[in-house]
Amino acid sequence: MEIHHHQHEDTHYLALHGAFDVLGARSFDKKIASLKTNGGLSLVISFAGVPYISSQGAQTLENLAGQAREGSFRVTFSQLNEFPRENLKLMGFGGWSFVDEVPGA
Repeated sequence: MEIHHHQHEDTHYLALHGAFDVLGARSFDKKIASLKTNGGLSLVISFAGVPYISSQGAQTLENLAGQAREGSFRVTFSQLNEFPRENLKLMGFGGWSFVDEVPGA
């Protein structure tokens, strides 16, 4: 999975491209860890280029959402395609909220 990153003010925008599988989850975790070293964090993650999310990818996202709920940073998930959205629901991760468009992305 490729991860394109840009920053605007205090917000980091990540555009994901490719399958969010075991290898993609590892790349994603490394990218998130590198951003967390910079202190407070606000993330916007676009899934427009993600055709598939495996159970490992879903678990990685659940871990990230849990950390955000604990207040260590803010995260917004955006532009999730229909097929990965249905896969997440089938795996029991359907309670997340996604936005279709993100200003400034």
